[in-house]
Amino acid sequence: MFVSLSDFEFPLPAELAEPGSHYWRAVELSLNSSWFVATLCSTGEDQGYRRTMLVSWDTDLVQILENMIGGYLEALLFMAPPWHSADGQWRTHPIKQIWRAYDAERDNEPALIFTTSEGGSAVIPEKSAENCLNACRDFRI
Repeated sequence: MFVSLSDFEFPLPAELAEPGSHYWRAVELSLNSSWFVATLCSTGEDQGYRRTMLVSWDTDLVQILENMIGGYLEALLFMAPPWHSADGQWRTHPIKQIWRAYDAERDNEPALIFTTSEGGSAVIPEKSAENCLNACRDFRI
């Protein structure tokens, strides 16, 4: 998850701010776990308007994608934490497809399979990687 610290809040004038929103110059990761950068592009009146979101939970990502009205997912990055790589550094993986799957050995617990542009894949939650059956593609970028 992301942590916002009051020292980094940006005092945007009320006439420019979205109601109920707060603006931050920096946020901190509370855990070294995977997260996503989703770029959404609007169609219709605001055609071409891009909105980039930092999303820490896969379930929130699916909710955002399922509830998009008048737009589409333009790009998605999977941010893999340091413990995922041999050199202990963060890695960015562009996602091309998202598949919804269910872990048959965990009472059909939902899982997501992300296919990267490099041809690799990631399964969230990772404990379901070996057991996912009946995967179906939900989103294509």
